[in-house]
Amino acid sequence: MIPVDHACWSGIADIIAIIIPGVPFAFPPVEEAKNTCVAKTAILLLLIGIGRARTGKRPVIRTVLETMVITTDAGRAGVVVDGLLTGEFFAFFRDYKENLMTGG
Repeated sequence: MIPVDHACWSGIADIIAIIIPGVPFAFPPVEEAKNTCVAKTAILLLLIGIGRARTGKRPVIRTVLETMVITTDAGRAGVVVDGLLTGEFFAFFRDYKENLMTGG
């Protein structure tokens, strides 16, 4: 594949990957949308991993797992950074400690 073609397809895949998880929140209630979002994102990551494996001529299962692990860790890091910036990260531990002390 020509590098420009590869870059264009990667860009298109990234745009689709960004849009799909947000679409479920436009229509159903938030709790239902969360489950839908997680399911659709997992399917999308599976397909992206398969595409990466075919493009790079690599083992499919390993590439899919790498894709899912890397993106999951990136999501976790985003949650931690958000918690640090908003102060909710430390509030969680404070509340957790208080619950341990009071037995609740």
